[in-house]
Amino acid sequence: MILKTIAGDKVRSEYFYRELRVPSLGLQWLSLAGLLAAYAVAPRFTHDISRDFIFCVLGVVSGTLISLSSSDLKILNLGGSLNAIFSCMGFRMMLSASDNVVNWTLPLGVLITLSIAAIASAPVTYVVLILAVWFILGQGGNYEQLMQGSGDWPLLYAVAAVLIGLQLNISFFRLRRTSHVNLRRLKDLAYRDFLTGIPNRRYFIDALHGATEKNQAFAGYLLMLDVDDFKKINDEYGHDTGDLVLKAIGKVIADKAADCLHGRLGGEEFAVFLAHQPGQALAHALALADALLSGVRDTPLAGRNVTISVGVAPLHGAQVAASLRSADQALYRAKLAGKNRLALAPELMPAPLD
Repeated sequence: MILKTIAGDKVRSEYFYRELRVPSLGLQWLSLAGLLAAYAVAPRFTHDISRDFIFCVLGVVSGTLISLSSSDLKILNLGGSLNAIFSCMGFRMMLSASDNVVNWTLPLGVLITLSIAAIASAPVTYVVLILAVWFILGQGGNYEQLMQGSGDWPLLYAVAAVLIGLQLNISFFRLRRTSHVNLRRLKDLAYRDFLTGIPNRRYFIDALHGATEKNQAFAGYLLMLDVDDFKKINDEYGHDTGDLVLKAIGKVIADKAADCLHGRLGGEEFAVFLAHQPGQALAHALALADALLSGVRDTPLAGRNVTISVGVAPLHGAQVAASLRSADQALYRAKLAGKNRLALAPELMPAPLD
């Protein structure tokens, strides 16, 4: 359960990263442009801040570049946080060096508070970052000047902005999480066989094609499996029993071929693909086929003694369709030879002796 939760959190984190990367980078570039534009149009400062301001700009650029080169959510959050912190430092320097503290501190804080709400990956991240933002904006006596003659209104205004931003962030977080869950369910419906719970034909074929497109040297062995006398099982015991048999065989395949690509191709037909590994030869494919044969034969399925037949064929490069046909033909030969056995495609059989 713990491992499943960790895996689920990782998948969700990857989804959040894909969803947030573009808007986060857009907002970070916008904050850099806004900081430079504010410095360009600001009136003459009461004291020179050029050197410190350049430091802040470099910090903003660094945060943006970190986000730009990020490959996961943690790095994206790190870059975004650096961008926000150095942006706030730059704005605070300009406010402290001018006579516009009262006019701009509060609107600026509210703007940043609501902007970050849309891209912070989680409410906890948002709260920590916003507290840092308001702390930085308040340095240099900005809050004291803001509160003079205004009572508690500025404080209430800031608190309201933070609470509204937090509510927005929670809403966005829930929407992203719900979207992720729904997408996972749709993929599950599209690629998982509803009866056996293992991958379906679409997933199996797409995975093979995807692997061969990425690597033309991709190779291995295809095992085609078929339940012996399945029509007889359905006719004598009913389709409910037939479904139970298919479920049980799917469980055996998922157990024996857990490290291999496998799936139900349709009806009573299944397939397993064993990719070539260093030092791995045909013997490994035959051992897997034997394990599947004995796994089904030695396990009473739905209270019945059920067997399968297996055809084995090689897969080289992009010849997926041809390899499937070859494995299917080998399976047919296993059936003709008496069932409950495996048969090899002709290209795997030793050459006849002269």
